[in-house]
Amino acid sequence: MPIQPPNIGSFLRTRRDLIVLAILFLSGLTLRICWLAEIQEHPDFQIPLLYQTDMGFIDNSALGHAQSLRSFFGLPELTPQFERHIVWRHNAGNPQLRPPGYTFLLAFLYFLFGDNQLLVRVVQMTLGLASGWLGYRAGRKMFGSRAGVITAGALWLYWPLILYESVLHEPVLMVFASLLLINSALNWLHGGKKIQAVLTGISCGIFTLASSQVILFLPVLILWMLWVARARLQYFRKALVHGALAGAAFFLPLLPVTALNYYESGLWVLNSHGHGITLYIANQPGATGFLMPGDPLLDQYLALEKSTLSVDEKTALIEDWVDWSRFSQKAAFKMIMEEPGDFIKRSLVRAVFFWSPYEISQNVLEYCDRLFSNTLSSMPGGFALVLPGMALGLFYFLVASREMMRSQQPLQALNKDSGFTGMLLILLFILVWYLPYLVLWASAHFRIPLLPSLFLLSSFGLLRFVEDVNKKQWRRCLTAGFCALCFLLPAGFAHWDYSDDIQTWLYYRTKLYQETERQDKALSLALRAAQGVPNHAFVHKSCADLLYAAGCEEEARVYYEKTLLCSQGEVDRNPVLENLGIIERNLKNNETAKEIFSELLEENPHHLTALHYLGNIAYEEGHYEEAVKYLTEACNEGINKGNTFFLLGLTLRALGQTEQAIEVLRQGHKLDPEDPWIILELADALIVLEERDEACHFYHQLLNDTGQYPRAKDAWKRYCTGSSNDDKKTLFTEEESPDPE
Repeated sequence: MPIQPPNIGSFLRTRRDLIVLAILFLSGLTLRICWLAEIQEHPDFQIPLLYQTDMGFIDNSALGHAQSLRSFFGLPELTPQFERHIVWRHNAGNPQLRPPGYTFLLAFLYFLFGDNQLLVRVVQMTLGLASGWLGYRAGRKMFGSRAGVITAGALWLYWPLILYESVLHEPVLMVFASLLLINSALNWLHGGKKIQAVLTGISCGIFTLASSQVILFLPVLILWMLWVARARLQYFRKALVHGALAGAAFFLPLLPVTALNYYESGLWVLNSHGHGITLYIANQPGATGFLMPGDPLLDQYLALEKSTLSVDEKTALIEDWVDWSRFSQKAAFKMIMEEPGDFIKRSLVRAVFFWSPYEISQNVLEYCDRLFSNTLSSMPGGFALVLPGMALGLFYFLVASREMMRSQQPLQALNKDSGFTGMLLILLFILVWYLPYLVLWASAHFRIPLLPSLFLLSSFGLLRFVEDVNKKQWRRCLTAGFCALCFLLPAGFAHWDYSDDIQTWLYYRTKLYQETERQDKALSLALRAAQGVPNHAFVHKSCADLLYAAGCEEEARVYYEKTLLCSQGEVDRNPVLENLGIIERNLKNNETAKEIFSELLEENPHHLTALHYLGNIAYEEGHYEEAVKYLTEACNEGINKGNTFFLLGLTLRALGQTEQAIEVLRQGHKLDPEDPWIILELADALIVLEERDEACHFYHQLLNDTGQYPRAKDAWKRYCTGSSNDDKKTLFTEEESPDPE
């Protein structure tokens, strides 16, 4: 069954497709405007934040390039509009560490318009809308107008793409560049002109500037062009000319970057050189297939011991990135050779997780940004819906391949079927893109550049499935549906735990507000998150902690109680029980407080706060022996609160153990020498033992400090202002004696 556009080419249907295309475009535009307005309203969505080191590096490097360019042209320096929390950036003496395409685009925008984050997002969303149009053109060229509409709609409405268009990261340019390459190759496929071969090579080079691994696709692209050209042009020499033109044109976009790398470092680096670092990060000791910081090797390289520096602060200390990349690469190869079994296991894990519906990421927490967004949370989809469409496309591609091979002249049929030839190129690109990630770590944003190809594949599969339904090809329909269900069911019913992502998302954003003393913003964000995930322990604890710090104890109590009931996420129960018990105690709910602190002691028998408050409550209730037990244990465990010793001293005095009380109060006075109540109680106990001189010294200290303690005044008058029995001298001169009034 040759792949030909479905029989939907009538004027009426084409017009209907264009109307649908316009509706989809307006829907995508509306979503982007709403999301952009939400970002402006809630700056907590803005990046780079404290933990997004890759985007921080890109942003800092782009700002540095823009400053250098403005200085070269004699323009005023840029004024940053927000604080950068990530410190590392491109070193002027090194070649480019990352593929520089997106960094240069961002630098160009900064150069023209300054540090305008709103404008950057508008430009990137415009690129996203343009990508949808390129997707329509590619789908129409391969399978007809309706396939183009499906592809464009997917590109305009797929929420991860909208999200990536709003962040300072490379995927937005990768998607656009991949569609440029696909359209250029299809134009050449349909036209067969030399200039189109040149443009195909240039588009592949531009894509490589956005993602360096695309260079692996260059030989595959040239072989595909030779195969097509040999069949179409009939002369192998002409085919070689087209392939050579594409190969030579590939390097044109790269030449300025190569020249810049040599100018800065004296090294011939074609594009970028950070691949050894990523290889080690993915295969370091203890690697699981997901991202793990490479701190141990970095500390070894920098000769750091017990450093408290963050990852980006450490990397900012590296002077020679090329040397660091080589050092990392050697360490990675050594690790792989020493433990090949673990490497194979990790590769298998990565091979599976790359295609899983789990929205894995470390730099942009896609799932969480969508979850807590008023705009994106209403959007269906995600990678879980892409996979069944991809399965349909693969199934019908295999069906078409089988039927083509059964034809009497398969090569001629193949040459006439540009849809099949274009689909073959897309499948080759998917394969070439996928293979390097078997040795790297898994992350959702690594799949983003594949989405246009997957959408094209899905549109083909969906159209063929509908065509089979219309033709009542039930056997093939059932087989295709089964293939799709094999991907849809795990995606729809498997449980994917995002607890860690949610905790990371909220922790760093509230931390950012707290560091800038905007507690109200932190609280508002936490409360908004609690509405989105009503069963996440860390989220509710964050709300409770912020409410407690704001003095809203009753509201904090509600969230602490919810925290203990949550089944999602993990928190340390001890601080929760501690604060909850203190709140109940402050609200005079002593029985409830006793139950909470008793539960806390069951989990941690040496918990100092629980011992202190249980002793305090027991003292107030007149259970002095019980109070002595709790308070003595707290003191013996090393509590550093003078108030605990004060309570123990009161209790011992109530039991008539004055000497022991004085000893305890002296310890409390050492811990908290300014506490007036400890001083007063110690002075009173000393009076009982006839230690008047020392007692009067403490009374005098209280009167000199504040003069506001009636007990101290009365005791001063009674014991300290008269003459002693021996020498009849006052304890203080007139000048030293405080006014008893």
